Amino acid sequence: MREAVIGALERGLQAAPEAVSGESTVLSNEATEALRNGNRILERAQGESFFLTRKITKMQRAIIDVAAERIAAALIESDDADAASIFSETLTSLIAEPVAATLRLIEQTREALAKAMELAASASGRSAPEELPQPAGMPMVDVGEISQKIVIEKPVMLSLLGKSMLRSHVRRKLETEYDRAVLEFLSLYANRLRRWMEQSINGLRNAFNAFADLHRAHFEAAPFAGGFAEPSTIQNDLRILRDWDTAEAESAIRGI
Repeated sequence: MREAVIGALERGLQAAPEAVSGESTVLSNEATEALRNGNRILERAQGESFFLTRKITKMQRAIIDVAAERIAAALIESDDADAASIFSETLTSLIAEPVAATLRLIEQTREALAKAMELAASASGRSAPEELPQPAGMPMVDVGEISQKIVIEKPVMLSLLGKSMLRSHVRRKLETEYDRAVLEFLSLYANRLRRWMEQSINGLRNAFNAFADLHRAHFEAAPFAGGFAEPSTIQNDLRILRDWDTAEAESAIRGI
């Protein structure tokens, strides 16, 4: 009976490393690569968030140019054109694209991380991870404060010279009187948006890292799961059994 136990332990000692180095190792590598990809996704999002918000601060010239074009066209058609409303609509429409791009970045980052986590969970045989936090609290664009400062009246002589001269006049007025205000508005909003993006990305990172830590703990324990004891334990049991055999053999010899 003891010989059978020793044989079983010896086979178990040989089988344990083979089981670990087989399917579990392949799955561990696949899951680990998925987690590494998640870290790359987060780093890429962090870099892109900087460039997206920086783009907003550089829109000052484009906003003034487009607003001057639209205000000049409206002044030619009507003496009562509302320059403040036109500027507000221009600012809102031009800033909408980079603002939407920041939200898309957060959502795409969240989706990509979720896929990486699902792959890691599937590879490690764990249940699906908890849902990542949704983006919330995005700062709104309030153009009312700056647009209400815009006052541009129709100059009689310039309007007689045509739209081109009127556009140049409006642009100069916007640049000389409102250029700094536009830059400050864009800079303040870009900073608010950047902080929001950083908070959103950090929220995703914290949730992802918590999942990754659980995954690592799972695979650190995995080599000795599935019915195999630790090799050191098996070796100790074998040594005890063999010592018993040796002791019994010596006792039998002394008794002859």
